[in-house]
Amino acid sequence: MNLATAAGAQQMRIDAQGQSVGRSIGAQRLGAVHPGYLNNTSRSLFDPTLEAMAPVDRRALQHAAFTTEWERAWTLPFYRERYLQAGLKPGTIPDLSDIPMVRKSDLRANEAALPPFGSHRAVNLADAVRIARSSGTTGRPWYTFYTIDDIDRMREIDRTIYWRAGYRPGMHYSLSFPQNLYPTNVNGGRSMRDAGMLEIPVGVPFSVEDAVGHIRVWQEIGVDILMLSLPQLNLYDEAARSIGLDLAELLSGNIVSIIEASMQWETPRKRLEAAYNIRVRNTYGVSDCIGFSVLDGETHSGMAQPVNYYITQICDPDTGREVEPGTPGHLVVTMFGMDQFMLRFDSEDVVVERTDPCPTGSTLMRWNYLGRTADMAVIGDVRLLPVQVQLELEAYGAPEFGIAPGAADVLRLKVEHPDADSIARHLSERLGVPATVISAPQGSMPRSTYKPRRLAFD
Repeated sequence: MNLATAAGAQQMRIDAQGQSVGRSIGAQRLGAVHPGYLNNTSRSLFDPTLEAMAPVDRRALQHAAFTTEWERAWTLPFYRERYLQAGLKPGTIPDLSDIPMVRKSDLRANEAALPPFGSHRAVNLADAVRIARSSGTTGRPWYTFYTIDDIDRMREIDRTIYWRAGYRPGMHYSLSFPQNLYPTNVNGGRSMRDAGMLEIPVGVPFSVEDAVGHIRVWQEIGVDILMLSLPQLNLYDEAARSIGLDLAELLSGNIVSIIEASMQWETPRKRLEAAYNIRVRNTYGVSDCIGFSVLDGETHSGMAQPVNYYITQICDPDTGREVEPGTPGHLVVTMFGMDQFMLRFDSEDVVVERTDPCPTGSTLMRWNYLGRTADMAVIGDVRLLPVQVQLELEAYGAPEFGIAPGAADVLRLKVEHPDADSIARHLSERLGVPATVISAPQGSMPRSTYKPRRLAFD
């Protein structure tokens, strides 16, 4: 049901079944926003000059930008004190990996010591034209302050990200993300307008009734792209069935961008694509580093670093040194050229670099996202993330599950599947650790209304 926008004086016509039967897109309006959207819309990269730049040239640009950021660091008391303690000096440019990483817990401690917003911020409340606050999934909600120039830079980044994912002018883009103060909503319609798309910000479906309301909007207005989580997709499926609709028919041919690490792998992705006749994209972001949001493309060749404004490293969380390509490590982000400041920020997200050539010709760093360190189960010397378990459970029909995180002698699991013993044997054999599995009744485990967290046990 790929329906498009009615623009200008032409109005969308709705037939007796509530389906859109006509739309047009105002090319003149799009061209005024960004001519690039109207030039060769079949190309893979939005800006090949930047995205396919020779790696040596990109490194040279990043080094020059880092030099400026290093000098900025000494104007911020939090970083100045931290670097002096590490034996670093202003005016002497160190190797990036010699600079201590900073984590969210460090910034939280700084704000607790110097309330309300600490001494680490380069953009303070008086500088901001927009604020955002995180959902607080892993701690106290976090405030971010945005300048007008940084918002414009984020819009620039969004253009390349959307293009990579196959978003095109005239499409209708519906978000089942939190609205209001949530960081994802900062650009909202600004970036949608740049891309010539219609934004449909339905928000989070907290119940079947909410989901039915969203489905009615999609029926009446038309939708081409959805951004949501896998639990939300399951809720929409339940809601559609409750009113006698087939969600696969409603979404047929659509792009669905999903917050779900498992969809980076072919087996679960193809299963979902076949079930709903959709085109799956993966989404990932580090909201602490403004604008750092990425989508994989139709080639599914990994999450690509945003163009400009960021240096990305994959590092050993203990040493802070870069790991060899193909070895899991923490994604560490350094920002440059923005009003905001973040130097060697450890996202504490576990990723692994992709070294295969990108079919699009992109030379940007690419990776697969594996999960958060906080969700990891440590069994002896084996570290397991929920996605590793989830991929193994594909053999059992991809049931809902949860693991017990942290250090233990055995991997503990709850699964909505009756054959707990078989699953335990399978996981032990495949993952190389002892496993105990508890069967849970179908539908009994809590479902996330937004970000999936595959955790169980109190």
